[in-house]
Amino acid sequence: MRCAMGYRMRKMTCAMLAWVVTATLFALPSTQAFAQYTDSDGADDELPQVMRRDEFMATAHIKGIWAPNFLLDMFFQEHANHWSEGQRNFAYGGQFIWRLRGDYELGVNLDYAELKMPDQFWLGANEDPNEAKFTTIDAQMLSLAFTSYWYWDVVEWMSPYVGVGIGAGVLLGEGITQYDTVRDTPCYNGLGGSDMFAPDDCFNEDGSVNPARVTNPEPAERVPPVVPVLHLAGGLRFNIYKYGVLRLEFGVNDYAYIGASAGVQWW
Repeated sequence: MRCAMGYRMRKMTCAMLAWVVTATLFALPSTQAFAQYTDSDGADDELPQVMRRDEFMATAHIKGIWAPNFLLDMFFQEHANHWSEGQRNFAYGGQFIWRLRGDYELGVNLDYAELKMPDQFWLGANEDPNEAKFTTIDAQMLSLAFTSYWYWDVVEWMSPYVGVGIGAGVLLGEGITQYDTVRDTPCYNGLGGSDMFAPDDCFNEDGSVNPARVTNPEPAERVPPVVPVLHLAGGLRFNIYKYGVLRLEFGVNDYAYIGASAGVQWW
């Protein structure tokens, strides 16, 4: 896949696009199985009568989120990530689901995700270490996605499921900013020369970047305020007594995630 989107930090956008495409390919067998299930003759007749009612569910969730390292490694020799250098990234939100007479589920998801990464040097693939840019990433995303789920009622209290959805996200925060390294300094000359990549001369005692070693701050690329969202999911739904529900889920919402949700169901 050829990404014609600029030379440096726009490679990050290409990495995320590659992740979405990869996840979509893995989701195709599930969506095909969903189509076969819904098109089969007489499938409704095999369902217990109790499953023919419409059901509704409302849950709140928390998700641990990250960008897959193996995809970032395709575009960068050196990079940060979520859940590195003490960074912790979560998404919070809620979901409303309508189960239509035991056939399938329609839902709407609302998420607020913290996408910040630790401040550090980024180096593109096949670049000289001295070309590394000190990069800060301050971003959040508020997204809304409309989803459809196919599930199996294996037993009364547990249902595996898969789902797909599309939506839109609003990007918040200062975005991505890059800094050049001041030439002919111990920081510049020492880039890539140790396991830590950047020498101690690049940083203050508290770990923050030495302002005398970086210069020319500029946005890496203009970040669009609204981006498309692809939602792919799989997981387990547990019925807790009559009205409670617990869900364990993993998937993609433009970022990889694993999380849990709890709420109520009624009919």
